[in-house]
Amino acid sequence: MLCIYVFSPYLFNKISSKFGGAKPFVMDLIGPPDTIKYLSNFNIESEPNGNNPSVQTRPLCNIYQNREFIILGITTTVDNLEGYRVVILEKEQIYGFGLREVDRERTEKAHCQYFMKWNKNSN
Repeated sequence: MLCIYVFSPYLFNKISSKFGGAKPFVMDLIGPPDTIKYLSNFNIESEPNGNNPSVQTRPLCNIYQNREFIILGITTTVDNLEGYRVVILEKEQIYGFGLREVDRERTEKAHCQYFMKWNKNSN
């Protein structure tokens, strides 16, 4: 238990994803309309797609991913109270990812700040 406590908040964000760790980052998910619709249950907004069902989310926080699944961090506000959720999706439910370079620092701060709070060197 002590190893998990030390590894999770202090070391995990500093280890490269090649070695099983990862620094959270902002991205958009691209997937089938039913997956994007399912994610709306967790207050994950989707990008408009004209008259077609949406196939892409708005920015959200990728906490961790490997070959089998992805862990998403979502900051939500309900009744003026901020909360945080973690959603795990199998990679088969996703087609791809979108990365936004425009104003990336502001977007990362808005969507991943809570999930990076233990990593002081995550700027």
